[in-house]
Amino acid sequence: LLNLMFDTALGPPVAQNPGLPWRQALTTWAEQQLRLFLDHPWMIEYSTHTRLLGPNETAHTEAALEAAAGTGLPLERRLEIAFAVNSLARGAAQVLVGVLSGRGPRWPEAVLDDPRFPGVSALIRSPMFAPDYPYDAGFAFGLGRFLDGIEQLIA
Repeated sequence: LLNLMFDTALGPPVAQNPGLPWRQALTTWAEQQLRLFLDHPWMIEYSTHTRLLGPNETAHTEAALEAAAGTGLPLERRLEIAFAVNSLARGAAQVLVGVLSGRGPRWPEAVLDDPRFPGVSALIRSPMFAPDYPYDAGFAFGLGRFLDGIEQLIA
């Protein structure tokens, strides 16, 4: 029953333009994965369980393989790229679910004036901790650096 619930909540992947460059296609796929985890936080933990993969999850894997096709890498490497990108999305969602709900970890106010933590203190005072800071900026940064590495690999 849980497998069926998972696959149903996942739904089919959003169709992509087949002419997208591989980097843009993988970014779009990664953003879809992040949104799914944020919309269904219970899926973050359940996605790591041993289970039979349903048709929607299989379609998401196929979409990732297609998104990475432009790299020219063999299917095995493209699947590894999909796993890594999905792990980035799942990890980011795990943190963001807490942050966006206001239940995430926070530093005590005393850290702001503690000379042992000048970097943390500066970060807390930075725009990164402002309410209007883009919640997915860290994910976008990490994904971009990962894709930079793929670009170097295929160059």
